[in-house]
Amino acid sequence: MVIRANTPNSSSRATMAWSALKGESFVTVRPIVPMQQLVDRHLAKASVVYQPGLVVNHLHTLIAMVGAGMGIAIVPYFAFPECHRRGLMMSRLVNPAVNYDFYQIRKGGRKLPAAAEEFTSFLKDYIAGWARVSAGQLRSKHIQFSAF
Repeated sequence: MVIRANTPNSSSRATMAWSALKGESFVTVRPIVPMQQLVDRHLAKASVVYQPGLVVNHLHTLIAMVGAGMGIAIVPYFAFPECHRRGLMMSRLVNPAVNYDFYQIRKGGRKLPAAAEEFTSFLKDYIAGWARVSAGQLRSKHIQFSAF
């Protein structure tokens, strides 16, 4: 989803095309972050050329800087609770909609203990359920959001 500070000049839109971000000032995380690489690929496909106005190290810092009016940012939907808590405007990015996969890092060739496997299964189900509920709340409240 694209996030921006909630200012009197900000317009509220439930969805926004990636191409509509041309000319915006961006706050980003470092380019080595896989999430940012995914964002950069989709901006390039939408012919959006940008030079970040501010590059930060962490997602929470990025969200805080957007809240301070330093520019807009593209964040995964799992950042919705923090963005909502800070009163940011959020729009779901479309054309295309983008999915961000869950990754688990583990040492190669080693099986996780049963408890860790159970927790991983629980976490995947919980995240999927939370995403469905949150997306439904957004649609019913006409809050702007996105998978990205």
